[in-house]
Amino acid sequence: MADLKGDLVWLGAAVEAVRGRITPAVLDEASQVVRRVDERIALGQDITVVAIAGPTGAGKSTLFDSLTGTTMAATGVRRPMTDKAMALSYGARDVSELLDWLGIERRHVATDPLLDGLVLIDLVDYDSVVTDHREEVERLTAVVDEFIWVVDPQKYADASLHDQHLQRLVDQQGAMTFVLNQIDRLSPGQIASVSADFRRILQLDGLANPTVMPVSALAGTGINHLRTHLAVMVAARRSLGQRWSADIAHQAKTLQQELGSDSVACLDQSNLNGLTQACLEAVEADQLVDDVAQHVRFTGQAETGWPLLSWISRLKAHPLRRVWNRLRGQGEQPNPTLVRSSFTIHPADRAHLDTVVRSIARQAGQVLPKRWQLVVARLTTEQLGRLPDQLDQAVMATDLGWNRRRRWWAVVRVIQWLLVILGGASLAWLAANAVATGLLAIDELPMPHWGMIPVPTGLLVAAVVLGLLLAGVCRLLVGWSSKRAGITADQRLHQAIAAVANNTIITPINSELRRHFEAQSALGHILPG
Repeated sequence: MADLKGDLVWLGAAVEAVRGRITPAVLDEASQVVRRVDERIALGQDITVVAIAGPTGAGKSTLFDSLTGTTMAATGVRRPMTDKAMALSYGARDVSELLDWLGIERRHVATDPLLDGLVLIDLVDYDSVVTDHREEVERLTAVVDEFIWVVDPQKYADASLHDQHLQRLVDQQGAMTFVLNQIDRLSPGQIASVSADFRRILQLDGLANPTVMPVSALAGTGINHLRTHLAVMVAARRSLGQRWSADIAHQAKTLQQELGSDSVACLDQSNLNGLTQACLEAVEADQLVDDVAQHVRFTGQAETGWPLLSWISRLKAHPLRRVWNRLRGQGEQPNPTLVRSSFTIHPADRAHLDTVVRSIARQAGQVLPKRWQLVVARLTTEQLGRLPDQLDQAVMATDLGWNRRRRWWAVVRVIQWLLVILGGASLAWLAANAVATGLLAIDELPMPHWGMIPVPTGLLVAAVVLGLLLAGVCRLLVGWSSKRAGITADQRLHQAIAAVANNTIITPINSELRRHFEAQSALGHILPG
């Protein structure tokens, strides 16, 4: 029972993993088995339900009465003799809930210590001309723990038994016993011959080692042996586990055939790298990174250049103007879910992106069942529709560092303006001296000198030279900063786009592949090897 419960859990896990992804009829049958086994276990693991089934005229009801020592089974000249299934339960335990589940209304109770825990069912004839009778046999043979198939020397090879029932239940051969009734009509030699031929036909049905018991319900021949067989069956308490384990194994095999034996590998880093590259191309990442680097160079040169010339650079078009046009009025840190960038994916890049994604999906699903491949294809189409917006928001939400000002820029700017002020003051001093000499007819104002060079002249030249020299050095430093900014922007953008590619495409597809793997693994716990 522990194995049965474990197999039931694994089959249930496999059913959930493949739900909506394999042939509906196969899935429905497996789901029904999971439900039936779970319900049957809950209704009593220490109860053995044995159904006696047979064709019209085989003496099934007579055998039932002979086995039980009663006259409960319906008999008479009418065909079929048994018009409704009847149950006889042994012991004091209340099995009404189990019989409700089996759908059996005619119920009786008997006492026999050797058969305590047995529920014996007399089925209607499986070859009945009444459609409801045939359907009831099919329904009950799908839920009982053991079968006793009763045949007579004339009908043991009848196709209705072998084609409609036994070949369908071949996986439950361990839960079936075959009774050759009415042997009182045969000689000992004929009994051996008919029994051997019956066993041969059963083996052709796929039953490796069938149990065939010759009896005569009327004469009582072999009845005690059959009753002992039932007693051993009940005492062993193996019927429920054998029957339902066989059903679970059959469903596991069917599911395994649907899934295929090939293992499915999840998409790996190489797939993610290829998709990420296609996404980067679609959003023009190289251009954006270059824009960020140019922005840093543009801003840095404007901040650290010689103030009397750096204003000219501000007349140039800003490299991030196309992004700023969308961000204007939104603040420096807009909500990425509300603001869209100005990037639009070029049709050629979109087509390339679609091709890459669908190629990855086909590669991933090539060993999946056809219906599962359709699920992956549909999922891929849905995710492709979301991908452009996801990429757009990733670009907008990623801090590329374009608005980060370096602290040393401010220091240099202060120095540059101090030099400008110094140069301006020196120029004013010289101008004042010229005005005083020319207009006021003053021969010469006192003028301090550094050697041969007047101090104002020296300060003016020094201010200009130092300013230009400082601007030149800073231009080199800004160039280095812009390269670092480009590298940082590239890394951050690559990381953000890779996350979108992974979350939008790779992860959903891998989720389907893992479901397939989980289903195969679950079935592997049920099926040997």
